Amino acid sequence: MKGRVSILEVHVKDRRLAEDVNLMDVAKFTPGLVGADLANIVNEAAIMAVRGSRDVISTLDFQEAIEKSLIGGVQLKNRVISEDERRTIAYHEAGHAVVMHATPHSDPVYKITIIPRGQSGGFTMALPEQDSILMFRNQIMARIIGLMGGRVAEELFCHDITSGASNDLQVATQLAEDMVMRLGMSVSGLRVFRRPEAFAALHTGQKTFETLDKAINEILNECYEDAKRIISEKRDAVERVTQALLQQETLTREEFIALI
Repeated sequence: MKGRVSILEVHVKDRRLAEDVNLMDVAKFTPGLVGADLANIVNEAAIMAVRGSRDVISTLDFQEAIEKSLIGGVQLKNRVISEDERRTIAYHEAGHAVVMHATPHSDPVYKITIIPRGQSGGFTMALPEQDSILMFRNQIMARIIGLMGGRVAEELFCHDITSGASNDLQVATQLAEDMVMRLGMSVSGLRVFRRPEAFAALHTGQKTFETLDKAINEILNECYEDAKRIISEKRDAVERVTQALLQQETLTREEFIALI
């Protein structure tokens, strides 16, 4: 984090910053990003300020630049969304947030919004409290559980499921496959498999393929059931967060914690 602050200080040297800008906060929200990424964020924040006819870069400009970098796409505040879709998105994001908050080893939730950005209807941002070079099995499982929270909330509160969880499920599957085939973190054993090889039964053998496939599914199903248990136990919390999102569209960490 200190390294990122030093890099940011270099890139803002010739920029005018608002009094509310704290570069340590910017560094906190950009774990894992390198110098080029941080330079792009500063440039993007400056563009946001110019578009807003401001002669200084504000904290909000930095927040928008960070979210554009991490989530992708720009905010689409004027996109027309039906009330049913808006309600479903709110439950979906509330599900993510409540499950993440209730799962040990999960990263803290910093922001929840139902304002569309790019192709997504909303997002829940969870960030690590400190930089690390290792990822523990419990942390990976916690991330998959959190990813399942949106789909579970749709199922339990909207009594249907949507395409909104497609990216969540893609990321969750990728993590489960990594655990089984690349990290030796499952009942399938310690052997590491290359993906094309693992899914070509001619090379691995049908029995090995079935073992890998079963192990991946077991991780995904276990995490889904954990998310379902959490949301079933915390229905009131999900409802509170959802209603708050429908009223004000975005929740900060402090507002979310107060609701929880």
